[in-house]
Amino acid sequence: MNSFIWSFHVLEHIEDDKKAMNELYRVLSPKGMAIVGVPIYNGRTYENKGIITPEERLIHFKPKDHV
Repeated sequence: MNSFIWSFHVLEHIEDDKKAMNELYRVLSPKGMAIVGVPIYNGRTYENKGIITPEERLIHFKPKDHV
């Protein structure tokens, strides 16, 4: 049986998104499918690991729980 992963607006809430993506890949069967959606502002994603406080996150990432 082929696996299917649907991850919609999840990764922006996870500190180590690369580790999370590796885990998604690990559990996905060879012919499985993953659909991963993340917020895009002005046609691109935005990442800055130096922004760590909820107040800074609110300014830069909109919701304060986005990392």
